[in-house]
Amino acid sequence: PSFLLLVCMSQQFHAWSHMRKSELPAAIITLQDANILIGRKAHGAHHKPNFEGNYSIVSGWWNPLLDGIGFFRWLENVVYEAAGVEPRCWYPPDHDWAEQAQSQAQLGQ
Repeated sequence: PSFLLLVCMSQQFHAWSHMRKSELPAAIITLQDANILIGRKAHGAHHKPNFEGNYSIVSGWWNPLLDGIGFFRWLENVVYEAAGVEPRCWYPPDHDWAEQAQSQAQLGQ
């Protein structure tokens, strides 16, 4: 039960990193400002091309070490060898998908 709670909460912490401070409870803002939980700005590095690092979504504390030793590059190769799935960071950014998503969002408004 404890492991399941931690897994679920890690996803909630990640969701909060996508939200504006005005949308967050005061306690979460305090934790983000204290760098206990990853905040929007720090997590934003994970969503910038070439999408090749900053994968630690709870606190971000591990990003410098794991990125520095190439852990995620190694893991991407393991996944590729096992499943044939190539990560986006192996190729230049494809901006077509962003334009399509933006157009679809505008149609939905």
